[in-house]
Amino acid sequence: MRRIGLAVVLALSLFLGLFAAETRQAGKAYQKAYQVGMLWLGRERPKPPWQFAQFEQSLADSGYVEGKNVTFLHRWSQNTAGFRDHADELIRLKVDVLVAYAPEAIRAAIHATTTIPVVILTVEDPIENFPIASLSRPGGNVTGLSARVTELNGKLLELLKECLPSASRIAVTGGTEVGRSRKEMEVAAHSIGTRLQFVELTNPEQEVEAAFETITKARAEGVVLLPTLFFTMNLGRIARLALLHRLPTIYWRPDFPAAGGLMAYSPDLTYFWRRAGVLVAKILSGARPADLPVEQADRFRLVINPNTAEALGLTIPQTLLARADAGVPEKPRASGYAAITDTRKVPLVSAPGQQEYQRFLNAGLPKAFAISPDGKFWAWNAGTFDVMAAALTRCRQRSQQTCSLYAVDEDVVWSPNN
Repeated sequence: MRRIGLAVVLALSLFLGLFAAETRQAGKAYQKAYQVGMLWLGRERPKPPWQFAQFEQSLADSGYVEGKNVTFLHRWSQNTAGFRDHADELIRLKVDVLVAYAPEAIRAAIHATTTIPVVILTVEDPIENFPIASLSRPGGNVTGLSARVTELNGKLLELLKECLPSASRIAVTGGTEVGRSRKEMEVAAHSIGTRLQFVELTNPEQEVEAAFETITKARAEGVVLLPTLFFTMNLGRIARLALLHRLPTIYWRPDFPAAGGLMAYSPDLTYFWRRAGVLVAKILSGARPADLPVEQADRFRLVINPNTAEALGLTIPQTLLARADAGVPEKPRASGYAAITDTRKVPLVSAPGQQEYQRFLNAGLPKAFAISPDGKFWAWNAGTFDVMAAALTRCRQRSQQTCSLYAVDEDVVWSPNN
């Protein structure tokens, strides 16, 4: 009888152990896979902008890893209608969080839902422009970060004047921000002994060339670019216009110097996007957007392009250089090996490599293309702060070899003797 009882106990223990193991496995099998919708400004690209790597790493540090328990759904647009369509689509796909950066994307996301959490990264005043009750307790389904960009206009003027101590007239140009910032800028100009020329653009695409001609004719000695979507989307074009008219120019985007502009003063966007990842991780872990304070940028960067300064014949004061971050790396000189469009000369041994180089040619500035010594591997980067380092790093990771730059911007910098 005791043997029977012991057998029953052992059988029951084995059953309970197996049941517990299956339950644990089921728990793992049914672990929720979250979806995060990302609304990006611009034309669709094969990979998201450089900021996304910071955001993704921040989420991974909190335990949310792509391919494991989170999926990112990227959507791109350059206009309000496109953003609205994409936001509606992502809501239908039942994303767990919607992340938006550009003003049009933010408005589309907020318009699309009042229930799904929306995390915004805004250059505008979040209380004035969006349904946020207060920074400390935003309420509703929206929270995020404010870059405080419009607060930097006076600082941009101050820094440009420090770079041009003898300047008596500086132009201020942009879209509707010109009118909103006029009084603030005039006060800042008076304090540093400079007169201002205001040039407001109602249609920047058609008016920007004429605006720079007007600024030149008025004998302005430098230009402050106010936050304007057109400028952000056309950094290289604006930098080339400024250089053509020999006008030292400053903007808030940290990648403006990498595109050829002289100076930038901006929030530290690397840290900014990492904080966005922290906010999204909190929401995925159960926090309500209404209870998560809207964070404000508190780290800023001064970036100077020494190549542009040299081209303009400027000597940057040491007081500015001492406060600047590592500047834009010096671009290698053209080697004369080949025209950048001559794809036959590119020392790549595979058709996919040649096709990728063609895509590189179609990319906007700044950009860089790197190749491995044996020509079997390649990598390129465009639109980031240091395109050369990014291309070389990715090429080295793919090839496990020391790679070389083949082309930077519009020049071939490689030669067979490299």
